[in-house]
Order: sequence, then C-alpha cells, then structure tokens
Amino acid sequence: MWNQLVTPNLDPYVYVNGALLNDWYGWCLATVECAFNSPRLYPNAWAGWLDAKTKHEDRNFPTGVYFPIWFSGYSDLGHVAFAYVNDNGSMGIWTSPYLHVPYFFTGYTSVDALANGYGVTYVGWSEDIA
Repeated sequence: MWNQLVTPNLDPYVYVNGALLNDWYGWCLATVECAFNSPRLYPNAWAGWLDAKTKHEDRNFPTGVYFPIWFSGYSDLGHVAFAYVNDNGSMGIWTSPYLHVPYFFTGYTSVDALANGYGVTYVGWSEDIA
C-alpha cells in the first residue's frame, strides 16, 4: 500500500523566474514541480531523473497515488509527466502539452502512448521529484 505525501494540484499556476507561464510548451519539469509544490532544482527533466532518490526502472506502478513518470530523449532534455493508476489498472496521465496552452494534456492512458506521441523513450517512475 502506498501513501500519497503530496497530492498534486491538477490545475496549477506555473511560474518560471517569477513570471506566470501562459504557454506550457517545453516546460514539463516546471509544470510537474509546480503541481507537486516542489522546489525548482534542475534545468531539465533528464537532470531531475538522474537525481531522483527513489527511481524505479520498471512498470510496476503503484495504485491509488500520483507519481512522476520519466522519459529520455527530447534533445537530451528528457520529459516528465505524472500518472495515477486506479485499482482496476487504468492509468491517467497529466503532461505538459505539445501545444502552446497553459494546462495539462490528459489524453494519454499509457506510458507507451505518451512516448510515441512525444517521440521519447520511457525510462522509469519515481516516488519523488526535486
């Protein structure tokens, strides 16, 4: 059984250098960090994955909690989103959009679909971010 220590805000305000973002394209790490109210420590998602303290390089996802999912690629910057798996195994994913809008895209229901859509490679999930 997993415990959610920080429940993410599914509709956060995202700030970068004190400015409110009206375009989340390319700001995946900032959006996930703001959703989880975590500090901004890394310049990109790949650096965040490399420094994650509780990495899981598998698909044994926890159920009933939100968790970051990580991808390599995207010009070596990586990509991060977060997911939730219900007891019945269905997955919801919140990712920064591949469009110039200020809200999460929620149309993906698997890490493979997101990876194909964004042209990235799934590397794992973590229990922490920043």
